[in-house]
Amino acid sequence: QQTGFKNYYFSGSTIIHFKGESTKKGSLNYVKMFYQAMSIFVKKHYGGGKASLFGFLIQLAIWLRASLSAFKGVVQKAGLPLVDALVIYGSFQLVNIFWVKLVRQGQPFIASMVNIAFPVFTMLFVFAAYMAGMYDRKYKPSQAFYAALLAIVVMLAGYSLLPENFRFSRGVILFSGVLATLLIVLFRWLLLRLNVVDDHEEETKHEQSLIIGTLAEFEQVSKLLAKAGVEKRILGRIAVNDYKENTLASLENLDELLKSLRIREVIFCEGHLSYKTIISQIQHLPGHINVRFHSKNTLSIVGSDSKDGLGESVSHDGFYELGLPVQKRRKRIIDITMALVIIATFPLHAILSGPQIIYRAVLVLIGKNTWIGYAHHTNKLPHLRPGLLATNGYLINAQSPFKEASQIKIDEWYARNYHWVQDVKLVISNYKKLGSNK
Repeated sequence: QQTGFKNYYFSGSTIIHFKGESTKKGSLNYVKMFYQAMSIFVKKHYGGGKASLFGFLIQLAIWLRASLSAFKGVVQKAGLPLVDALVIYGSFQLVNIFWVKLVRQGQPFIASMVNIAFPVFTMLFVFAAYMAGMYDRKYKPSQAFYAALLAIVVMLAGYSLLPENFRFSRGVILFSGVLATLLIVLFRWLLLRLNVVDDHEEETKHEQSLIIGTLAEFEQVSKLLAKAGVEKRILGRIAVNDYKENTLASLENLDELLKSLRIREVIFCEGHLSYKTIISQIQHLPGHINVRFHSKNTLSIVGSDSKDGLGESVSHDGFYELGLPVQKRRKRIIDITMALVIIATFPLHAILSGPQIIYRAVLVLIGKNTWIGYAHHTNKLPHLRPGLLATNGYLINAQSPFKEASQIKIDEWYARNYHWVQDVKLVISNYKKLGSNK
């Protein structure tokens, strides 16, 4: 308008603008750009005269919010394990001070031993908690609590394995672990209470789901959810046409239904409903409702619950246990453990199995291979390193009695139902093969 142009408003179309969806979230550069844009707006429209104080307060609020966002970005990435490590190390130092004063009557531990032991036990605590899944749902206090308790057990077990001349105090280890656990849990609780982080909990997020569509669309979405192993979250169907048998309500009564039932998720089926109608309905949904979309002639359900994430999808390929970070981590730990055992006792294995097994153990240890891999790699399955043994028990590229279609099915079963014990069993049962080139 200031340069002579005219603005026209057209009411015939409707869109929803997901703020910042085209920008990579979480980076400090994103925070800087986002709040600089707000600052420019304030300077342009609220500068000078009586508005100067108002502009200053807005600028102050912008920078405070930017600082909070920057802190959130740091915490959400590598910062949280680092914060935990500082909390654990600080707990060791604090307990050590009181232990020396109250229990040892002022007689300190050997400084060189403490300076080595505290950092080592701090790293052991973080590693054990990480393996126990503390960072899978990293902001859940109860998850942190149980993982930290396991870490205390691991620390005490590690302490008991030390030579006598390296032990200094089991009590310091125990009480430091307990104090660190309480502080870590408290810190996560504060993060959630102050809205520094979002808690998207899978178990509660999908407690009840409604599917809005025709009977045919409902059946297709139900099959997709069943293949993903989450069909139990379906509460029922909302009718969008005249066929209203076996439905909870019609689309016109959706508001009343949401008020009376604890619904956490709504899946809109595009087909009988147009996207324009769906967008109109979304604007009237309560804020706590998560929205998913199933488009006509597709085999997926997509949606996003947070501006900080790329969203999630459910496809006809279903759910693979091996796709979970905790299972990939366990697989790698089993790989390393078995490789170290074989390398540490190499003369025995070189005789019983063959020298090739030592070379293969080294390849697994450095991360070039995994003990058990797919017979046929496809983009559909979770990524794995090249395997030494296929999921069918034969060496990779070795002649096997299984047809290609059967091997693909075995790979899918392995990824869908993965358990680390299966890797151990396959390695033990095919021990001889790993020592040969056949």
